[in-house]
Amino acid sequence: MTLFQIKIIIQLKKQRFNITNTAESLNVVQSAISRQIKLIEEELGLPMFIKKGKRYLDFTKEGYVIYDQALKIEQASNNILKFSQEALQEKEGRIRIATTHTQAKYFLPQHLTRFRALYPQVSFEIEQSTPADLINKVIESKADIAISTEQIDQDESLITQFCYQWHHALILPKDHPLTKFDENTITLKSISKYPILSYVHGFTGGGIIQNEFKKRKLDVKIGLAASDSDTIKTYVKLGFGIGIIAEMAYDPEFDQPLSVISLKKLLPQFDTKISYLKDAFQPKYLQRFIELVTEQSHSS
Repeated sequence: MTLFQIKIIIQLKKQRFNITNTAESLNVVQSAISRQIKLIEEELGLPMFIKKGKRYLDFTKEGYVIYDQALKIEQASNNILKFSQEALQEKEGRIRIATTHTQAKYFLPQHLTRFRALYPQVSFEIEQSTPADLINKVIESKADIAISTEQIDQDESLITQFCYQWHHALILPKDHPLTKFDENTITLKSISKYPILSYVHGFTGGGIIQNEFKKRKLDVKIGLAASDSDTIKTYVKLGFGIGIIAEMAYDPEFDQPLSVISLKKLLPQFDTKISYLKDAFQPKYLQRFIELVTEQSHSS
């Protein structure tokens, strides 16, 4: 079996067994895909696919076993390429990071700055997406690492490490009635009396925030739900309500019109983690970057 045939098996699954899309993804004609599928089954001596007429619907039971092995072969091939590239250029390369807006803006800058001083020839590619999509990007080798709070440790093919802990904070205009409280006296009941601006479900603890109010049987009005802290801060400044954001997203210099109250005594703490493929080859510069972003876990 050739590496091209391995790619066909993997792409067929990615393209939901659509021959046309599979051919386009591999830059070949449809007849080439059909011919290779026939050769694969002839070589293996067993049917790999469930078909309805000429349409491919899914893998057979045996086909899925072969598909799993094909993924490992593709990963091994990628590892060989990365190893050879590192041998030629130990301090040059690229790190592809899949992450959320909050982590990209408020967590990564300090670490990228430190890392760049050590490896100035390494470039970065940062792609922001939903927490659920971040993991898929790593599994599909579209990203080297994923950094997020939600859903990042839910796949057995990944290694996940702790980066840091954080809490939420309440932001509000400086003349707001709730500014008379501090982190020791503020309550969810007092917060629930005002329109709340916070994160959508699946982002930065958005769903958990709403559940904490429900646990206490408090009705809340969500005036605005967004996927990033900057949007929430903008609309709090415009008077749409009070905001609940990740504490590290509050900047005393740029957010001067706003007051901030820590909610660490009212809401659960959260862990931000980094994930990467177990079997993927890691250049030394990537290993060093992972060490930098997980330093807090080593020191605690």
